Amino acid sequence: MAPTKKKKKGTREKAGKQKKTTLPDEEKYQKTVLEVDTLKQHLVLRRDVARQAMADSEGLKQKLADLEKALEAAQGDKKDIYEEMIRQYQQLQRQTDTRIQRLEAEKENLQEQLGQPGLRSRQAPECQAQLGEGGYQHPPGVQGPAEGVWSQPPGNMKWDSSQQTTLP
Repeated sequence: MAPTKKKKKGTREKAGKQKKTTLPDEEKYQKTVLEVDTLKQHLVLRRDVARQAMADSEGLKQKLADLEKALEAAQGDKKDIYEEMIRQYQQLQRQTDTRIQRLEAEKENLQEQLGQPGLRSRQAPECQAQLGEGGYQHPPGVQGPAEGVWSQPPGNMKWDSSQQTTLP
């Protein structure tokens, strides 16, 4: 058999690879540098966005706190108004109760006065003396025929001039 030649593939290929690898290494380096710069720019942008978001968040938290204080103040005002209305209602209720008691006492007093026969007879001569001997005297400008009177309830409202009366 013939002797086989051994090819030195490794030496030629290595030399070729070295030339090819150095060029792509530089390209890779340039690409990496560009990627790093791009990532730095993105990082700066994200940091700015994060700062803006934090500032907006703080502003919104402050606004929320102000609105909560305003709500509490409004609820306090509502409670104060409600308590004042209750106080006024209770005061009005007490006044009404007092007036009712006073009127009931006055009613009982008047009923007792009407129920006493001696009181009625004592008052009758006094009333007659006040009226005079001729009975009730009308003031000077009031004597004469009275104007017509309403003969129907307010819903019908018909004027009845036929019911004219003359006063003595």
